[in-house]
Amino acid sequence: MLISRDDHVLFLGDSITDGGREDSASGLGAGYVSLIAGRLFMDYPEKQLCITNRGVNGNRLANLLERMGPDVLEVEPAPTIVSILIGINDVWAVFEEEGEDAEPVPVTQFYEDYSRLCRRIVEKLKARLVVMEPFCLPVEPVTAEWHAELDPKIQAVRQIATDFGAPLIPLDGLFTAACSYAAPEYWTEDGVHPTLAGHQLIADAWLDAVRRAKGLD
Repeated sequence: MLISRDDHVLFLGDSITDGGREDSASGLGAGYVSLIAGRLFMDYPEKQLCITNRGVNGNRLANLLERMGPDVLEVEPAPTIVSILIGINDVWAVFEEEGEDAEPVPVTQFYEDYSRLCRRIVEKLKARLVVMEPFCLPVEPVTAEWHAELDPKIQAVRQIATDFGAPLIPLDGLFTAACSYAAPEYWTEDGVHPTLAGHQLIADAWLDAVRRAKGLD
């Protein structure tokens, strides 16, 4: 198992991770982070874990790099595991209807920036990583064009996981498979933001991967 006693697990990402954390009593939000925390606290009280949510609505990969200091590297106690879910807003911005469309982020730049993010975490904190695929489903406003833009970034995220020896949570494939027994609208409200069922799918996948991963124990 990846998680050891006294670990501090920090979740980094966008609105999917945020889950309304600032309005929640726990500070963990009402999404997958809270579901994961509840299960870990229930199953492993002896590990005395600390869990922090640092998701921010609307964030793109560049935003994570900008706030690495205060939201990750300078957090006390220092995170020992950092879980990252980012990338869908880099696609959403390209197809935004209001205002001018953003320029697509080349996959090479996305990969390089993601690598830089991970290197800073590993080198500064000596933390372990968990890498989560961005995903989308065909619910308005998402169209097939979104996946054409997202798929290369998913491949980049998979390569990042390999590069850093991190557990990969294959969310895009898992959500697609889930649509074989319930409609896309059952899992996401708008093709991106999960319903409660969708958040549970993420939480279960994360817990399964982390339990199977090799840790320090």
